[in-house]
Amino acid sequence: MVDVSSYTPYLPQQSHADLETLIHPEFIPESMKRDDFSAKQIGGYAWAMYGALIMFNLKYYYDLYYRSYIVDIFDNRGLAFRTIFGTANYLRITINMTAWGLAGLFWVATFWS
Repeated sequence: MVDVSSYTPYLPQQSHADLETLIHPEFIPESMKRDDFSAKQIGGYAWAMYGALIMFNLKYYYDLYYRSYIVDIFDNRGLAFRTIFGTANYLRITINMTAWGLAGLFWVATFWS
């Protein structure tokens, strides 16, 4: 069996410092170390990402409802409750729209105080 633990690739026209960067990349730059941000800033970034998740899910489910039940050429509004699949699909979409809408309202309400 060949020992590959000491293998370093040959990269022409690269300095030794560049080779070390390629072999051992630093995923977090020096300007973004843990000591640069407070817990409040990190929490704010996480809360903003949660808000983006809410907004994108709202957009997805409202668009799905609109395309499936409002402007569909097959007029699925009448077919939504004729089969178990149609009922389950309609309820899945409307429950998700309602739940993400309420989550969005509560998310926005956290900024009122």
